[in-house]
Amino acid sequence: MANALRHLPPLEDLAKEPLVPGDWCWHAPLWCCPHPYLTTVASAWAALGPNHTARVGLEAGIRRGRHALPGWPTTVGELYLCLKKMYGMLEDDGWREPPEVAYRRRFPGWPGDSSSMAAELQQIQSLLPSTWWQAALKVYAVAVSRRQPFPTCTPAAVSQVHDMLVSHLGWRLPDSGAKVFLEEVAVAKATRLQRWCNPTAAAIQYRHDQCLRRVAQLDGVDVSSLPHPSKVCDTLWRLTVSNDTKELHWRLLLDSFPTTKRMPNSKASCPACRCRRPGVKHHFWRCPIARAVCGEVEGQLWQGAPPAQSGRLRARHLWLAVKPCPAVPDVVWRAVCLAATAGMERGRRAAWSMGRDGLPPEAVCGPAANAAVAAFWATLTDASITLKVNESDLPPLITTSPFLQWRDGGLCVLRGDLRFT
Repeated sequence: MANALRHLPPLEDLAKEPLVPGDWCWHAPLWCCPHPYLTTVASAWAALGPNHTARVGLEAGIRRGRHALPGWPTTVGELYLCLKKMYGMLEDDGWREPPEVAYRRRFPGWPGDSSSMAAELQQIQSLLPSTWWQAALKVYAVAVSRRQPFPTCTPAAVSQVHDMLVSHLGWRLPDSGAKVFLEEVAVAKATRLQRWCNPTAAAIQYRHDQCLRRVAQLDGVDVSSLPHPSKVCDTLWRLTVSNDTKELHWRLLLDSFPTTKRMPNSKASCPACRCRRPGVKHHFWRCPIARAVCGEVEGQLWQGAPPAQSGRLRARHLWLAVKPCPAVPDVVWRAVCLAATAGMERGRRAAWSMGRDGLPPEAVCGPAANAAVAAFWATLTDASITLKVNESDLPPLITTSPFLQWRDGGLCVLRGDLRFT
């Protein structure tokens, strides 16, 4: 969710009475600017309502990754004090110690050198509304002139400013002009905002482009020669088969499976072949379990075919439902693609289940591959029961189709020379 929120457009003031900069700017949160480390908590904050304990925990959202550090600023006032502390090092320490030593002493645990961290803090400051920044400087100047301590960003003060901002800040939809405030945003509205306000940066579009690059890399072809995954999803979703089966292929095209490669802190290897940090390219194409399903498809597809038509499957054939030969009807090949994905996923889950029991790869690969092949044929059999066939597909289904054939008023599954109804 945090990654998806980064694609939302910058916030703007939508209230009838705009915000007037004042002392509250010192306590204003930094997610009001479009810095990639800070915008991710804006929408989630409103969803927590008055739960202050959860809100305090949410502040860690802008301190994650390389910023999981004590002292990283979360409000405008903290940012100003941090910048002043960093730029005052040389003036305070003089020649007694180098600036970098002073930086390490004053900010223990912060990565990088003083110049890189100062530049990043300045970038955040440049993204803030100038009127908010000037109002915060005025609060600091008044405190210095009166010899008073700087205002403390107490939880009560910060929470009060947060409540005020979520009722003012939001987005305006470009097509209808409707306003979406932070206090009413939800996952569904945020998804529509991605598509309406910034479609080129939408997460789905990005993942589909990534899928095209994976298939092009596996097959050694140009991306422009491949059908777009969005059209493939629309075509496959119209098949009258189980939604659970279609969802697996939808997740494949979006790289939504919980693979090790998607988990940055995981170093687990494939339990069937010990491949390091496997992803969807491995589990759904290169793994011995996936190759067992591909071999089953190839064996049935090319059975009895002339040698000139024989060949190996490519990733685009199963991932993007590109027919490998014209003899297979469109509806049959799409069902085969869904069944192949379901079989590979069943084998992947079986392998990880056996791998957790400490079994070696040679004891995992065989049973998991058998489970994948069995799931492939079981899914294809289930599809033959619910699949609706057009009259234009009946002639090849009766004579030449290698997976499904029309017999006695219904579809039957072919495996080798056997038929299953």
